[in-house]
Amino acid sequence: MKWEIEECIIFEALVGSQLYGTATEFSDKDYRGVCIPPYKIRNGLLQNFEQKDGWGDEFYKSWPKERIEDRVIYDLKKFFQMCLKGNPAIIELLFIPENLWINPKGITRKSQPWPTIVEKREIFLSKKVKFTFSGYAHSQLERIKRHRSWLLDPPKDEPTRERYGLPINPKLSEEQMGACLTLPEGIILDEYREEARKEKAYHEARTHWNMYMDWKKSRNKDRAQLEERFGYDTKHASH
Repeated sequence: MKWEIEECIIFEALVGSQLYGTATEFSDKDYRGVCIPPYKIRNGLLQNFEQKDGWGDEFYKSWPKERIEDRVIYDLKKFFQMCLKGNPAIIELLFIPENLWINPKGITRKSQPWPTIVEKREIFLSKKVKFTFSGYAHSQLERIKRHRSWLLDPPKDEPTRERYGLPINPKLSEEQMGACLTLPEGIILDEYREEARKEKAYHEARTHWNMYMDWKKSRNKDRAQLEERFGYDTKHASH
C-alpha cells in the first residue's frame, strides 16, 4: 500500500538550535514531526511504520532539498512510547509554542489531534523525567570532558599488546579475565590475576584510542573550529 507521509502529519517543527535561538551560520536545520499512518498501515499484519528519517527516500521526494537536512517523522504510537520513557528530545516536542508549528508547505498547522495531545501533555511528566533529563545532561558533560582531554592531551600512539607485556595471542578469554578479576584471592593464581589486569588495562586503552580516532574522523569541520576556539564542545554545552 502506497501512502504519502505528508498527508498524515499532525505536527512538525524546527528543533535544536533553531528552536532555542542558539543557531549560528553553520547550524543545520533539524525537523521533527508526528504522523498518524493510514488504518491499514497501523493495523495491518504485513506492513509496519515507526519512523522515517533522512532524505532521498520516496516519502520525501516532493519536499524541497533545503528542508530535508535532518528530518524525522514519528508514528504517533512510537511517539507516545518514547514520551512514556521520558525521552528528552521527544518530550520537548509537546512544549513547542503553537506559533512555531509548521507543515510541509510551511503553513501553521491547526489540525485537531495535536492541540488535543498538547492539552494533556502534563500526563507524560512522571518522576522518570528527572532521571532521563539529568542523565542526558551528565552524558553531554562527560563528552565535553573527554573531548577537551583529547584537545589538550591527545593520545600519542596506538596501544599495542607488547607495550602492556602481553603475548600476541591472549591466554585468557573475556569470561576467564572477568573471573580472575572478581573471584577472591586464593582461588585464582596470582600469575593469572596479573595477566587479567594487563588485559583489562590494554582493552581500556584500546577502547579509548578507538573512540579518539572515530572522533577525529567524524568531526564536523565547523564544530571542530568552535572547539579549538573555546576549548570545549559548545554544542554539547548548549544541550
